[in-house]
Amino acid sequence: MAGISGAIIVGRQPLFMEGIAILLRESSFVKEVHKLDPEASPEDISSLNASTIIFCCASGADKPENLLSRFTLLPEAEFEKIIVFCPLISAPLRTIFTESGILVLPLAVDMESGKEYLSEYLRNTHTKVEYKAAADKKLNNLFLPDFDNLTVREKEVLLNISRGYSNADIAAKMDIHINTVKVHVQKICRKIAVQNRTEAASNYSKLINAGYI
Repeated sequence: MAGISGAIIVGRQPLFMEGIAILLRESSFVKEVHKLDPEASPEDISSLNASTIIFCCASGADKPENLLSRFTLLPEAEFEKIIVFCPLISAPLRTIFTESGILVLPLAVDMESGKEYLSEYLRNTHTKVEYKAAADKKLNNLFLPDFDNLTVREKEVLLNISRGYSNADIAAKMDIHINTVKVHVQKICRKIAVQNRTEAASNYSKLINAGYI
């Protein structure tokens, strides 16, 4: 098994990043592991000998597309392997990343699955692990729902639900019939694949708190 020169982990979550570092250090094919803040300078990148970069995107301030643009487009950056951990990702962006050879994993991935995917991806094989991950239903269920496909009205209803308003309260607040609110709630739950308004509101609140909305 060929080794990689080293790996860079970029993020603001020390414990999560250290967990990844431990997994990498336990792998015989990773020689060095470096941890950097998302605000690191090009000089910080160029001073490190690394062929793999891993992004831990836990907040809206560190969206994967932004970090990838910042780090992988640098003249000093020549990464053979790119891995992204994030709480959610839109379907179009996931497709672009996967087709570009980037492995995308949910922040909520368990240790065993994370180690398995990391190990398989970092081996110098021809296996398309990034496609395997994209097709893994159990893995994909760990991502928070993508709310981008909701209408403006549906997002307004969902925001009010997350603030604790009842359907009757929302109807009065938005000046619409309560049955219309119920229809919006049904569509919201169907679009983001959740069972009820409570689950929808909980996921929405998580994204608000993380700065994604």
